[in-house]
Amino acid sequence: MILKTPRLILRPLSMQDALTLFKISKDKNIQLYTKLGKQNSIKKLKNYLGNELKLQKQNKAMHFTIISESAKQIIGLISLKNLDQYNKRASIKYLLDKKFRNKGYTKEACKIIIKFAFNKLKLNRIELNCAATNIASKKLINNLDAKYEGTQRKRIKIKNEFIDRLQYSILKKEYQPN
Repeated sequence: MILKTPRLILRPLSMQDALTLFKISKDKNIQLYTKLGKQNSIKKLKNYLGNELKLQKQNKAMHFTIISESAKQIIGLISLKNLDQYNKRASIKYLLDKKFRNKGYTKEACKIIIKFAFNKLKLNRIELNCAATNIASKKLINNLDAKYEGTQRKRIKIKNEFIDRLQYSILKKEYQPN
């Protein structure tokens, strides 16, 4: 399944993407806020991706590389994780190469994934969450019109400190494609 926007191509993740994603993951914010960024060697990253691809084969996740149409290169990764067909829900996770941030690419990728999740997968609920300290993700999630549901206190560990995680969702009945 390939998804397209005017500026992006989202194609299924493959193990051949490991080296590119490893290079992207060396960014301090990706290392701070994502599991992929915590894989400190190409071997560990390939193991992590292998586990994620197994979940994908079990229909528990879907992972897409984000490719810039103009740059003709992988600029990030976006995923539907915790895919639950019975309860019709999934969580969106994303990361973007720092050279391509603040240009609307992540929002564009999220919008096409949300549309795909509601219209093709027939999900009822999309969940998004971020560390309370991740200002960029909070801004993005709010710009997607997700509803704030609450704070999971001291839910995630960052730099040996427990940080609150903010929980948001978008329901199918609230979804407004634009």
